[in-house]
Amino acid sequence: MTIRACGCILEATMVGISKPTHINAHNKSTTGFTIVELLIVIVVIGILAALTLVAYNGVANKARDTQMKADLALVYKKLMIDKTLKDAYPATLAAADDGKGIIPSSGTYQYSVDNGVVPATFCVSYVKDGVGFFIDQNNVVTSGVCPGHSLSGTPVATPPTMGGYYNFSALTSMTNMTLPTDIPTGAWMIIIVGFTVDVDPVPSSGWSTLYPRWLTSTGTLRTMVFGKIKSSTEPATFSLTGSFSPNNAGGVLFWGTGTSSDLNSWVKSTTYIRNGTTAQQTTTTSPTITTTAAQSLVLSMSLERSSAMETDVTSIVGATKWFYVPQIDGNKTITILVSSAVLASPGTSTSVVVTYPNLQITNGTSFQIGLPPT
Repeated sequence: MTIRACGCILEATMVGISKPTHINAHNKSTTGFTIVELLIVIVVIGILAALTLVAYNGVANKARDTQMKADLALVYKKLMIDKTLKDAYPATLAAADDGKGIIPSSGTYQYSVDNGVVPATFCVSYVKDGVGFFIDQNNVVTSGVCPGHSLSGTPVATPPTMGGYYNFSALTSMTNMTLPTDIPTGAWMIIIVGFTVDVDPVPSSGWSTLYPRWLTSTGTLRTMVFGKIKSSTEPATFSLTGSFSPNNAGGVLFWGTGTSSDLNSWVKSTTYIRNGTTAQQTTTTSPTITTTAAQSLVLSMSLERSSAMETDVTSIVGATKWFYVPQIDGNKTITILVSSAVLASPGTSTSVVVTYPNLQITNGTSFQIGLPPT
């Protein structure tokens, strides 16, 4: 009896111990994702997303490049139509398409043109999202940008260039003056006229008056300045009303290339006029200007009327002499000086001081004009 009871007790005890052991085994059989498995899934999803993004970008970039090339082909056609109609490429894209202008749907265009060579040339760069294509007169679209252009979308500024000049002072009359034949289409042209008669010269049609006479009269010297961009149909002569001769007038035409066709963008200074003090007997000072474009060509101009025969100016400070037009003889005619400087960045020009050899308290004037690049 006792042994059996102990056996029951032992059996009961063993059963009691084995029951929780059975429960733990059941819990172990329940499964789930480990951290390693989750990381693998995340990596795979990332790789698939990256592949999808690369494929999408490739398609989008290809579509962008195709559209840019198509736009440049259209620009080429419009420029060639302008060339056919006007015998010259437009000076700017704003003047292209018969004056309607060419503007990109997005991105930026940069345009260079040279109508002064035979055959004339042009180059258009199209920059978008840091990618560039260009086309020229040969009708070939090429990856990159034209010489002198930039992938930043801003063209590298090239200063206007100086061409030549023609002295009208020796003419017996300054009406119907023949223009030089070597001025290229699209070139900027400036005419300075100094005179003593109280008759304002009126220029030919198409010329703009940059300085009217009332701003530049000093003593017995009157000065007027006219400007124009040469067109492909430019008349062969430049007319001034009134009677002008070497005894009472002098004039010069000068020109160059590479500037904006919009004369309103030219920056003009006030005029300096001698006020009659002895301190100003031998000098004229060009007032400064403030340019808004880098590489602007600043032309400093000075006129002098002397009762004595002038020789060349004694000195120029602040600019480099381009040309000096002397008196023809001793008949109180006018001397004209043009000097130049290029501003590497937008800002204020240098005041130019010109010293003449003859003493003059009045009869002198000077000014500056800034020509921005295209």
